[in-house]
Amino acid sequence: MVASRKVVDAAEKLMAAIEERYSAPNLTLREFRQLAERGELNLFFEFSEACRHELASIPGPVR
Repeated sequence: MVASRKVVDAAEKLMAAIEERYSAPNLTLREFRQLAERGELNLFFEFSEACRHELASIPGPVR
């Protein structure tokens, strides 16, 4: 599998965020809601954007 440096960096950042969140204490419903309101739960956004941009830059059909 081949990916650009931008995609790899975004994947590593995502893995670190998941590991940090997983090892943190459980959140209360109120804390969870506050994170959602601040937009801090969308851990995949940067990674998915990097992947979409890379796919869009590849000429021809991608399967």
